[in-house]
Amino acid sequence: MTRHSKRTGLVVVMMAALIASAAPAFAQEGAPAEEAPAAEASTESAASSETSDEEEVAQADEETREDGEASEEDDAAAEDGEDGESDASSDEGESEEGADEASSEDAETEESADEASSEDAESDEGADDASEEEGEEEDPFAEADRLLGSDGEENEDPFDEPFETTWGSRVEMGWFFTDFGRFNEYVLEPNDRAVFDDEGATHIDLAVEVMFIRGLRLSVTGGATFNWASDPSVGAWYIGLEPAYAVGDNTWEMAVGLSAMVGSMQLAVGDDEMNTSLTVLRPFFEVSRHFPDAYSAVYLRAGFNQWHIHNPTSDTLNLEAADGEELDSFWLSDGGFYLAIGGRFGKLTQPEIE
Repeated sequence: MTRHSKRTGLVVVMMAALIASAAPAFAQEGAPAEEAPAAEASTESAASSETSDEEEVAQADEETREDGEASEEDDAAAEDGEDGESDASSDEGESEEGADEASSEDAETEESADEASSEDAESDEGADDASEEEGEEEDPFAEADRLLGSDGEENEDPFDEPFETTWGSRVEMGWFFTDFGRFNEYVLEPNDRAVFDDEGATHIDLAVEVMFIRGLRLSVTGGATFNWASDPSVGAWYIGLEPAYAVGDNTWEMAVGLSAMVGSMQLAVGDDEMNTSLTVLRPFFEVSRHFPDAYSAVYLRAGFNQWHIHNPTSDTLNLEAADGEELDSFWLSDGGFYLAIGGRFGKLTQPEIE
């Protein structure tokens, strides 16, 4: 009876030892590398339990009952150990499965983020392509052309439009800014005569004009110049041509030109007179405002007036310079700034093209 119980206890202890030694191996297969120390601890506990079991077998000869109870306690402890190890291994497996699931979810999240970014990039590229297509389809100057009344066609050459000859007449009144200093110095003072006190001379001109080539206007003009004082006084007449280049429309027009005229001048002081030949040059700039319905226009001119005096003659005045030479254009010519205002009448603009 005693031997049987001893054998039974020994078998139980050996089975417990085998189970305890095999349990860490199963746990180690499912556990990560960090949990290796726990497996070693279970092996040491199994070895210590085996040593204690051997000591209990040695003492089993004395008390059979105690051996039986000890074997029963060992069986219970072994079962508890198996249950605890199996629970730990299951918990570890569940934790590993949770980690794998979490990593898989993170990977799926990253993949979804990459897909979203790729979709955004594709949408941006689509928007850029759409904007480029719109830019190619829409003309950026379309709105400006619409506001300016352009129909998007090629600009027409204004010289291709039909042209009709224009003609008219004009009257002009201006002021020549001069002090007659040369007449005072070389004619009046040497002859002990009164000098000019007023500074300036007025001119009144009449002209007929025609534009037979687009932009080129030619006028035949003539007029008279005088000062408002009676003694001494100066008066002149002249006639000549006036070419001008004019650009504009039926409302406004600008022109630059040159008046070139020839005539004669008379200087009178008391009963004495001096007669000379005269050449007048007037380069000018002009701005005109047209009134097509009234067949008229007004204009303003600004320019330079140059008098060239030639061949002065007098029966009563000494016309010699201080060095004894005869007075001529070098001593008597005069020039200065002038302003003029005038009016035109006639067919001055082109007909409207419908």
